[in-house]
Amino acid sequence: EVSKDFRIAMKLPAQHRRLYGTIGDVSFTQKNVLQGTFTITNQCSDNSNIQIGQAYIGELKATFRGLNIPRSCWKGKEIIAYQGLKLQNDSFEDILLGHYFIDSAKWSKAGVVVTAYDSMSKFDKNIHLTASSGTIYDYTVLCCEACGVEFGLTKEEVSKFPNGGAT
Repeated sequence: EVSKDFRIAMKLPAQHRRLYGTIGDVSFTQKNVLQGTFTITNQCSDNSNIQIGQAYIGELKATFRGLNIPRSCWKGKEIIAYQGLKLQNDSFEDILLGHYFIDSAKWSKAGVVVTAYDSMSKFDKNIHLTASSGTIYDYTVLCCEACGVEFGLTKEEVSKFPNGGAT
């Protein structure tokens, strides 16, 4: 959800945006990102065809510079990124772009080139379940535990889905 002021600012011919966030416990701003390198894409984990059980994974790519992070400490760090839009009252309204985990960090003359993925990438693996009965909630919790991801819904919330009570 965004405010009415945000929707108005989106329609203005000139917009002022800002980018900021953290990598681990180190803060960054758009000054630490090489211009034109910050991208986020969402893609199917196997783009050859769509199959049941595939995950859409968010990928963040950027080139960072001027951050005090030791060379050996980038991999696995969490990136939390926000983008803000300046409103007509000169304040900013910020939108969370997501949480990503660094998969690779390569050094170049321009800076540290990072590729990071969201938690959905943890679901891109085969899981062998031995349970023969249960609800959608039970199976989802088992999958989340096997992949090291916290499930964000309660059993009651899942039961409200059209197939939430199916076994």
